[in-house]
Amino acid sequence: MILPKLGKLLGARRRQGSRFPILEAYLRANYLASICWASVGLIVLLAYPFNDRLLSPFALLTAVPYFAAMATDLRRCGYRRLDALRVYGFNLLLLPVNVSGVAKSIGQAIGGQKIAFARTPKVRNRTVAPLAFVFFPYVIVAFSLFTVWRDLSHGHEAHALFATVNAALASYAIVAFVGLRHSVVD
Repeated sequence: MILPKLGKLLGARRRQGSRFPILEAYLRANYLASICWASVGLIVLLAYPFNDRLLSPFALLTAVPYFAAMATDLRRCGYRRLDALRVYGFNLLLLPVNVSGVAKSIGQAIGGQKIAFARTPKVRNRTVAPLAFVFFPYVIVAFSLFTVWRDLSHGHEAHALFATVNAALASYAIVAFVGLRHSVVD
């Protein structure tokens, strides 16, 4: 819904004779579409059984600059560098929410109609989450643990390490951001 508006903005600026730098357009488009491609990419990384030949140390090293930049940005904003791991866990927790939003956005783009805004029901001091949004983070943890077992039994240690980190950080995010008792209540 918003990405086409960027195209209209670019066209309007051109018609007015104003310059719109290509790098700015790329950064804006990437920012607007990043939830979509990052969610799809994360699902593939979580679900696809990579073997160690595909998941080389060089492939793992490609994540280092991203997490280093995020840790540096967090530090400059007054947080700890290790909060980058909490952000990753939080993104695992939000994966079903993001995928649902992406699916609704694609539906809007195809159908052309806007989806009605739904008010979030409130409980004392917190928001009740829909069942799917509470349930699927547990599925991510369970599937990650299954992946650890499967990868270790097939000798795929690098992917087992990735799955272990996902299980640990998603478990942390469930406890820290939702809470076990609230999960059961919701």
